[in-house]
Amino acid sequence: MKNKISYLFVYGTLRSQNGFTRMSADLIWPRAQVFGLQLFNLGAFPGAVPSSPEKRIIGEVYKINENILAQVDIYEGYRPDNPESSLYCRRTVEAQNIENKSFLSSYVYILNERRLIARNNYQLIENGDWLSLKDDKAKEKINEI
Repeated sequence: MKNKISYLFVYGTLRSQNGFTRMSADLIWPRAQVFGLQLFNLGAFPGAVPSSPEKRIIGEVYKINENILAQVDIYEGYRPDNPESSLYCRRTVEAQNIENKSFLSSYVYILNERRLIARNNYQLIENGDWLSLKDDKAKEKINEI
């Protein structure tokens, strides 16, 4: 059986600055975006939820195989056999390369809204880029010293 190649859009802890390359995935688009989603800061990690078409989140696209996809399913708490109880759900979206504006059908993990108790309890990441939030927190800590 041939190992199917797919693409994965990541926007949080799996981005290259956080070590996703441990899973031997190939980063093909270091600057990508997906429209129709917005991002919330859940503390140690972010979560994307469906939104209006003009909203966007920022991330990266990796080329992956079925083995890596299965590893990411576990990491994201996604249970294909019981998606209702999963923390995240895997969906297919059209990711766009920010540099050349091309599109690629990719998987993305979005928060399972059944598991998200109240959006109001979490900070909306207005610019859709979780790494910029992390940079802001790092800058705040440096300024406190």
